[in-house]
Amino acid sequence: MADSDTKTESQDLGRHTTRAAGDPSDAPSDAAASLQSTKQTARREAQELMGDAKRRVQAIVGEQQRAAAGQISGLAQALRTTAEQLYAQDQGPMATYAERAADSLERFGNTLRNRDIDSLAAQVQDFARKQPGVFLGGAVAAGFLVARFLKSTSPSPSGESWSGADRYSQPDSTRESVGTPT
Repeated sequence: MADSDTKTESQDLGRHTTRAAGDPSDAPSDAAASLQSTKQTARREAQELMGDAKRRVQAIVGEQQRAAAGQISGLAQALRTTAEQLYAQDQGPMATYAERAADSLERFGNTLRNRDIDSLAAQVQDFARKQPGVFLGGAVAAGFLVARFLKSTSPSPSGESWSGADRYSQPDSTRESVGTPT
């Protein structure tokens, strides 16, 4: 009997030791739980960062949207002034076109100022689906206008306006000799 008591005590001691040290078979489940927790934390932090970035972009876009609306309203006012001058010069039909363009620009400026970027994007997409030819033509025309505007407002490298045509319109005495050794 003593042998059986020793055997039972030995088994009990083994069980207690295994529980105290941690069952090696529980290690994978502990690691999996820890990994799952880490993944959730990383996902939550990534979502927070994305939310912050989205808010920053929306703030910047909002500023640019308001600035563009102001520029468009300024352009509309300039067209109204031009229309008044055309009326004063008895250029009625051209003045009428200038007034209509000013009204359209003013409405567009107000729309741009009063709507959020998401609804504007949806409106542009809807228009592009309904009238793709007009949309593409407008996009090309807007691209040319923006390119001309940027080209005309950018300073030349030397700080003064110069074109290659000016070089050939100068009198011979002021023209630099090209290709002639000095």
